[in-house]
Amino acid sequence: MAEALEAERPEGAFRSFSLSLSLYVEERREANGLRHGDFLRYRRYCSARLDRLRASLELRQGRNRFQQKKLPVVIRDERVLLLVLTQAERAWSYAMQLKGENAASAVV
Repeated sequence: MAEALEAERPEGAFRSFSLSLSLYVEERREANGLRHGDFLRYRRYCSARLDRLRASLELRQGRNRFQQKKLPVVIRDERVLLLVLTQAERAWSYAMQLKGENAASAVV
């Protein structure tokens, strides 16, 4: 079946990406602080990971005036998808950190 789909695809068509998101996210969370509920550590990991991904995709800003870099409409590299996923994970981790701090202050 897959061979038939490959044969039908025109020459200029793009390949599809396959990421097992749940497995990827679960491995990253367990290895970087969430085993102990340390959301700050995981958020720092996500920030460093974002920096490495941006560097590899050549999306760094530099020291110049800020100019927003838009993601390409046609994605040719799966690292672009990982960039968006890592941004979402960093935001989630920050929200969970704030939620924990808020719950701790409400108890006192």
